[in-house]
Amino acid sequence: MLVAFIVASEAVSCGSNPEIDRQLTKAEEIMEQHPDSAYMLLNGIDKETLSTKKEKARYALLMSMALDKNYIDTTTFDVLQPAIDYYLDNGTPDEKLRTYYYQGRIFDNRQDKDNALSTFAKALDNTVGVRDSLCIARALVAQAGLYNDFYDFETYTRNHLRAAKIYKKYSYDYYELDCLLNALNGANLLNDKSLADSILSLCNTFNNLDKNQQQSLNKYKLLYAARHGSKKVLAEILSKQTPGTNNSPNLRLILALAYHRFGNNEKAKNYLDSVFESGEKFDTLRYLSISVTVLRDLKDFEGALSSYWDFSHRQDAINSAKFEQKSKSIEEKHELELKAQEAERRRSQVVWGSIGIVMLLCIVILAYSLYVKKMKIEHTNDLLKIQNLQNNLFEKNKQQEEMSGKIESLFGTRFKLLDGLASSYFECRETGQEQKRIYADVKNSLNDFSSDIATQELTDVVNGYKNGLMEHFKADYPKLSASQYRLALYLFCGFSLPSISIFIGTDLRNIYVYKSRLKSIISKSDTPCKEEYLKYFA
Repeated sequence: MLVAFIVASEAVSCGSNPEIDRQLTKAEEIMEQHPDSAYMLLNGIDKETLSTKKEKARYALLMSMALDKNYIDTTTFDVLQPAIDYYLDNGTPDEKLRTYYYQGRIFDNRQDKDNALSTFAKALDNTVGVRDSLCIARALVAQAGLYNDFYDFETYTRNHLRAAKIYKKYSYDYYELDCLLNALNGANLLNDKSLADSILSLCNTFNNLDKNQQQSLNKYKLLYAARHGSKKVLAEILSKQTPGTNNSPNLRLILALAYHRFGNNEKAKNYLDSVFESGEKFDTLRYLSISVTVLRDLKDFEGALSSYWDFSHRQDAINSAKFEQKSKSIEEKHELELKAQEAERRRSQVVWGSIGIVMLLCIVILAYSLYVKKMKIEHTNDLLKIQNLQNNLFEKNKQQEEMSGKIESLFGTRFKLLDGLASSYFECRETGQEQKRIYADVKNSLNDFSSDIATQELTDVVNGYKNGLMEHFKADYPKLSASQYRLALYLFCGFSLPSISIFIGTDLRNIYVYKSRLKSIISKSDTPCKEEYLKYFA
């Protein structure tokens, strides 16, 4: 909760300006349909009011978009740099894609084609999770233009076909047709008739073409016919062409190729000469490739050889540049893969480290729970022990109270006996009957003491104050006679042998014999308590 509070406080204190955020959102919403209004809105924002890096990056990207859409080409990174610094590391997939795209546009404006191509490749490598499909299409088209400059017509054609599908999805017919026309040009350059046929059938489905698109379609149809059509079809197309040198150099080159295919090499050479003498920029490689065959058929073998020589050297240079570009592209992709692997490795370390910490916390929590559970069990056991001790103490107190009562009763009997004897003695001390009276009272008391009731009371006293001595003795020697148990009881009580002879009612010498026999039985036994018993037979 404390961390959450700190983060929330930081967000509030360092957050973006709501008004600036509203203006940026509005500019982004109208960027596609009204780029001029978006540019004016962005241009009216005071950049000094941009506080956070994220806010500065968003402004930089939107302003770069507005400049590009308003055909204001820039060759510096002053405007886009905050977006490059922030979004390439922290941006969403859409923000990364857009930043790479406009970075590539700046490289292209600077004629730095290698870096431009590399940057567009990075843009198209970061399309996972992207929602701005139109930006993907624009990156494909921009990359295709560079591949055309590098004479990589396969990628040039493939990129335009991919972009055309995206534009078709959003019903951008104008851009879709432009991409199809460029793809048709690429298929013609690749001399791929089946691909050219499929693209040409798609182009023929469009209506209401503007002047430039109609001219491009006618030009590429002428090139298609010059490569794949019959002379009849070619003658029909050539008849519709406007004669003269007002056509573009590349169209005149296509016308030269068409007339050469038709067999009119003189007219083909005239078109080639007009292109060469115009001073305008033209496709030199196409010019040389057509010149070789035209001059050969005109029997100008020296000129044909010279053109072929130039064509061969230029083709080698192009192939070398293409190889170098491919190698550089492979190296850059390899570096990107290495960086991605390193990022994945770091991410895995973070993930596994987090898992390890969570597992450690789980182990600690489990161990603590087990410890608490163990302590609770031990505490419960201790409470039970205490309760048992209390119960035992209560029982022992109760037993001791009972024994005390019995002892009190027993000694009360003795005191009464002594009191009676003393009283009798006091009354009869002056008479001749004193001895007889005392003897009679003692005899009656001895008879009472020898009764079964008195014997049981005496047994209870011995068991109570000598830890169940008599009870254990009977258990250890279950086969003894009642007289032997009685003899042992009197010995355990500490009575003298003469007293025992009076209690039992036999001669003293017999008591010695009974005692000796009982002692011998105890000595020969293997009971663990025999030493305790023998102490009373000494």
